[in-house]
Amino acid sequence: MIPIKRVSSWMNIIRNEHNNRDRLLECFWESQLLSKYWLCEELFKVSKPSSIIIHGAWYGSLAGILLDEFPELESIECVDIDPECRDYVRKFNQSQRVISTTCSMEQYIYHSTPDVIINTSCEHVTQDVYDEWYDNIPVGTLVVVQSNNMFHIREHINCSSSLEEFIENSGMTNIIMSGTLDIPNAERY
Repeated sequence: MIPIKRVSSWMNIIRNEHNNRDRLLECFWESQLLSKYWLCEELFKVSKPSSIIIHGAWYGSLAGILLDEFPELESIECVDIDPECRDYVRKFNQSQRVISTTCSMEQYIYHSTPDVIINTSCEHVTQDVYDEWYDNIPVGTLVVVQSNNMFHIREHINCSSSLEEFIENSGMTNIIMSGTLDIPNAERY
Protein backbone atom coordinates (compact mmCIF):
# COMPACT_ATOMS: atom_id res chain seq x y z
CA MET A 1 0.00 0.00 0.00
CA ILE A 2 1.28 3.45 -0.87
CA PRO A 3 1.84 5.39 2.38
CA ILE A 4 -0.46 8.34 3.00
CA LYS A 5 2.58 10.57 3.58
CA ARG A 6 3.84 9.87 0.04
CA VAL A 7 0.42 10.40 -1.55
CA SER A 8 -0.02 13.64 0.37
CA SER A 9 3.41 14.83 -0.76
CA TRP A 10 2.59 14.05 -4.41
CA MET A 11 -0.76 15.83 -4.20
CA ASN A 12 0.81 18.92 -2.60
CA ILE A 13 3.24 19.16 -5.52
CA ILE A 14 0.41 18.84 -8.03
CA ARG A 15 -1.79 21.28 -6.13
CA ASN A 16 0.94 23.93 -6.44
CA GLU A 17 1.59 23.20 -10.11
CA HIS A 18 -0.34 25.50 -12.42
CA ASN A 19 1.06 24.82 -15.89
CA ASN A 20 1.26 21.04 -15.97
CA ARG A 21 -1.36 19.88 -13.46
CA ASP A 22 -3.49 17.77 -15.82
CA ARG A 23 -0.49 15.92 -17.24
CA LEU A 24 0.90 15.26 -13.76
CA LEU A 25 -2.43 13.84 -12.61
CA GLU A 26 -2.32 11.26 -15.42
CA CYS A 27 0.43 9.34 -13.63
CA PHE A 28 -1.95 8.88 -10.69
CA TRP A 29 -4.85 7.34 -12.58
CA GLU A 30 -6.09 4.18 -10.94
CA SER A 31 -4.70 2.03 -13.77
CA GLN A 32 -1.25 3.63 -13.40
CA LEU A 33 -1.06 3.05 -9.66
CA LEU A 34 -2.47 -0.48 -9.83
CA SER A 35 0.08 -1.42 -12.50
CA LYS A 36 3.01 -0.01 -10.56
CA TYR A 37 1.97 -1.59 -7.30
CA TRP A 38 1.44 -4.95 -9.05
CA LEU A 39 4.96 -4.66 -10.46
CA CYS A 40 6.34 -4.12 -6.93
CA GLU A 41 4.40 -7.08 -5.51
CA GLU A 42 5.67 -9.43 -8.21
CA LEU A 43 9.24 -8.10 -8.11
CA PHE A 44 9.35 -8.62 -4.34
CA LYS A 45 8.62 -12.33 -4.90
CA VAL A 46 11.77 -12.83 -7.02
CA SER A 47 14.28 -10.15 -6.00
CA LYS A 48 15.38 -7.83 -3.22
CA PRO A 49 17.30 -5.36 -5.39
CA SER A 50 19.73 -2.73 -4.22
CA SER A 51 19.92 -0.92 -7.58
CA ILE A 52 17.25 -0.32 -10.23
CA ILE A 53 17.11 1.58 -13.50
CA ILE A 54 13.64 2.58 -14.73
CA HIS A 55 13.35 3.37 -18.44
CA GLY A 56 10.40 5.50 -19.47
CA ALA A 57 10.24 6.65 -15.86
CA TRP A 58 8.01 9.63 -16.64
CA TYR A 59 7.60 11.67 -13.43
CA GLY A 60 9.12 9.05 -11.14
CA SER A 61 6.06 7.82 -9.27
CA LEU A 62 7.24 4.21 -9.60
CA ALA A 63 10.54 5.20 -7.97
CA GLY A 64 8.66 6.46 -4.92
CA ILE A 65 6.62 3.29 -4.64
CA LEU A 66 9.77 1.19 -5.00
CA LEU A 67 11.49 3.17 -2.23
CA ASP A 68 8.57 2.43 0.07
CA GLU A 69 8.36 -1.25 -0.86
CA PHE A 70 12.14 -1.89 -0.87
CA PRO A 71 13.67 0.18 1.95
CA GLU A 72 17.05 -1.48 1.32
CA LEU A 73 17.27 0.05 -2.17
CA GLU A 74 20.50 1.98 -2.53
CA SER A 75 19.82 3.61 -5.89
CA ILE A 76 17.14 4.16 -8.50
CA GLU A 77 17.91 5.87 -11.77
CA CYS A 78 14.89 7.25 -13.62
CA VAL A 79 15.53 7.53 -17.36
CA ASP A 80 13.14 9.42 -19.62
CA ILE A 81 13.46 11.15 -22.98
CA ASP A 82 11.40 14.14 -21.80
CA PRO A 83 13.68 16.72 -20.09
CA GLU A 84 10.69 18.11 -18.17
CA CYS A 85 10.49 14.86 -16.20
CA ARG A 86 13.81 15.43 -14.46
CA ASP A 87 12.53 18.15 -12.09
CA TYR A 88 9.40 16.18 -11.21
CA VAL A 89 11.38 13.03 -10.43
CA ARG A 90 13.33 15.10 -7.91
CA LYS A 91 10.20 16.76 -6.47
CA PHE A 92 8.19 13.54 -6.23
CA ASN A 93 10.95 11.54 -4.56
CA GLN A 94 13.10 13.94 -2.53
CA SER A 95 15.69 11.25 -1.92
CA GLN A 96 19.41 11.14 -2.55
CA ARG A 97 18.88 7.54 -3.66
CA VAL A 98 16.91 8.64 -6.74
CA ILE A 99 18.57 10.31 -9.71
CA SER A 100 17.13 11.31 -13.05
CA THR A 101 18.69 11.06 -16.49
CA THR A 102 17.32 12.58 -19.68
CA CYS A 103 17.97 10.11 -22.47
CA SER A 104 16.17 7.99 -25.02
CA MET A 105 16.06 4.44 -23.65
CA GLU A 106 17.75 2.85 -26.65
CA GLN A 107 20.66 5.30 -26.42
CA TYR A 108 21.26 4.80 -22.70
CA ILE A 109 24.82 3.76 -21.81
CA TYR A 110 25.21 1.40 -18.85
CA HIS A 111 28.21 2.36 -16.72
CA SER A 112 27.47 -0.49 -14.31
CA THR A 113 25.02 -3.37 -14.15
CA PRO A 114 22.00 -2.73 -11.93
CA ASP A 115 20.18 -5.53 -10.13
CA VAL A 116 16.97 -4.78 -12.02
CA ILE A 117 16.01 -2.88 -15.17
CA ILE A 118 12.37 -1.84 -15.52
CA ASN A 119 10.47 -0.59 -18.55
CA THR A 120 6.77 0.11 -18.01
CA SER A 121 6.54 2.16 -21.22
CA CYS A 122 6.83 -0.51 -23.90
CA GLU A 123 3.63 0.69 -25.56
CA HIS A 124 5.12 4.17 -26.01
CA VAL A 125 7.98 3.17 -28.34
CA THR A 126 8.17 1.47 -31.71
CA GLN A 127 9.17 -2.17 -31.84
CA ASP A 128 12.50 -1.13 -33.40
CA VAL A 129 13.28 1.22 -30.50
CA TYR A 130 12.23 -1.46 -28.00
CA ASP A 131 14.44 -4.06 -29.68
CA GLU A 132 17.44 -1.71 -29.69
CA TRP A 133 16.84 -0.91 -26.00
CA TYR A 134 16.47 -4.59 -25.09
CA ASP A 135 19.57 -5.63 -27.03
CA ASN A 136 21.60 -3.04 -25.06
CA ILE A 137 20.75 -4.47 -21.61
CA PRO A 138 23.72 -6.03 -19.77
CA VAL A 139 23.59 -9.84 -19.98
CA GLY A 140 22.27 -11.53 -16.86
CA THR A 141 20.27 -8.56 -15.59
CA LEU A 142 16.76 -9.12 -14.25
CA VAL A 143 14.42 -7.22 -16.59
CA VAL A 144 10.82 -6.22 -15.84
CA VAL A 145 8.63 -4.99 -18.68
CA GLN A 146 5.00 -3.96 -18.85
CA SER A 147 2.64 -3.00 -21.64
CA ASN A 148 -1.10 -2.96 -22.22
CA ASN A 149 -3.90 -3.26 -24.77
CA MET A 150 -4.98 0.40 -24.61
CA PHE A 151 -4.86 1.01 -28.37
CA HIS A 152 -7.26 3.95 -28.04
CA ILE A 153 -4.62 6.19 -26.42
CA ARG A 154 -2.84 8.26 -29.09
CA GLU A 155 0.60 7.97 -27.44
CA HIS A 156 0.38 4.16 -27.36
CA ILE A 157 2.04 3.12 -30.60
CA ASN A 158 3.09 -0.44 -29.69
CA CYS A 159 0.33 -2.10 -27.67
CA SER A 160 -0.28 -5.83 -27.54
CA SER A 161 -3.62 -7.58 -27.92
CA SER A 162 -2.75 -10.28 -25.39
CA LEU A 163 -0.13 -11.43 -22.91
CA GLU A 164 1.05 -14.03 -25.43
CA GLU A 165 1.59 -11.37 -28.11
CA PHE A 166 3.47 -9.14 -25.65
CA ILE A 167 5.75 -12.01 -24.60
CA GLU A 168 6.45 -12.87 -28.23
CA ASN A 169 7.35 -9.24 -29.03
CA SER A 170 9.40 -8.79 -25.84
CA GLY A 171 12.35 -10.86 -27.04
CA MET A 172 12.60 -12.51 -23.63
CA THR A 173 13.32 -16.21 -23.34
CA ASN A 174 13.95 -16.88 -19.64
CA ILE A 175 10.67 -15.62 -18.18
CA ILE A 176 10.36 -15.87 -14.40
CA MET A 177 6.86 -14.40 -14.16
CA SER A 178 4.19 -13.28 -16.58
CA GLY A 179 0.62 -12.31 -15.99
CA THR A 180 -2.32 -10.12 -16.79
CA LEU A 181 -3.71 -7.44 -14.51
CA ASP A 182 -7.25 -6.29 -15.17
CA ILE A 183 -7.29 -2.51 -14.97
CA PRO A 184 -10.21 -0.17 -15.73
CA ASN A 185 -11.16 -0.69 -19.40
CA ALA A 186 -8.01 -2.61 -20.29
CA GLU A 187 -5.39 -5.22 -19.42
CA ARG A 188 -1.82 -4.73 -18.26
CA TYR A 189 0.80 -7.37 -19.05
